[in-house]
Amino acid sequence: MKISRAVLAAIIVTAMSSCANPDVQSSNGPENDPVADRAAVESVIEQYINAANANDPDLLLSFVCDDVEAIAPGQAPVNGPDAHQLYRSFFEPFNFAFESNTTELVVSGDWAFRRYAYDITLTPKDGSEVVNIQGFGIHMFRRDGDGGWCVAKDMWNNVSAQSEGA
Repeated sequence: MKISRAVLAAIIVTAMSSCANPDVQSSNGPENDPVADRAAVESVIEQYINAANANDPDLLLSFVCDDVEAIAPGQAPVNGPDAHQLYRSFFEPFNFAFESNTTELVVSGDWAFRRYAYDITLTPKDGSEVVNIQGFGIHMFRRDGDGGWCVAKDMWNNVSAQSEGA
């Protein structure tokens, strides 16, 4: 039996919602508006990208859950404050130009799953060579206690990295 990616993603998101943070109130019920939920997640994605391009780690972290898990290329997973420090460390040596295209977005209850492709240009603040990185990633969003959405899981890879002088 062949299962489509969207169906598989919905199954995974639904299964994960049963393991949700017990401090987060579930909104699965008749008051849930799938169209509004999708628009809200898309808004968070846009604001997250804008924060990266504004080189504003505090603003970017305002769209990330306090207990976020980040899985960066070649590194062990980090959670919570350690993940927040990982995000902050990206902004210390570089200015960002970040482009990201959503290739799949599934919203189900209090969870959303986003698959995306990205292209980042990192301009070192010390004037050294500019680096371009392309890759793919997955964001998992969770509805927080006040009904907003935040990045709960962030996993990405780098399929190419090249200095402009290379």
